[in-house]
Amino acid sequence: MVERSNFSLDVDANAGGLAISEQRRLNEWFAAMDLGYGDRVSIDDPLASTATKQAVADIAARYGLLVSDGAPVTNGLVNPGRARIVVTRTSATVPGCPDWATVPPSTSTCHQ
Repeated sequence: MVERSNFSLDVDANAGGLAISEQRRLNEWFAAMDLGYGDRVSIDDPLASTATKQAVADIAARYGLLVSDGAPVTNGLVNPGRARIVVTRTSATVPGCPDWATVPPSTSTCHQ
């Protein structure tokens, strides 16, 4: 079973990019999201500002990620002067498959 989730953060942005305070806020959000391998970062920016994209790309690069072209559809409009940063996270599970992470080592049937 594959599940995809979108998480978004709206930031103040203009043609000149993101203010330092917004860059800090975005970095803190990425850290709280535990952003990493497998996540997709994209931007919905009505102004299509190169400076905003570059600022987001610089922060995403700290987590080893690139900014993808084209953002998924999210609820609500993004007004000019704002940009929506979207993190898309995909997870896969197999129903009925045991989760060995929850089995105490002493009861495991695996041999060392």
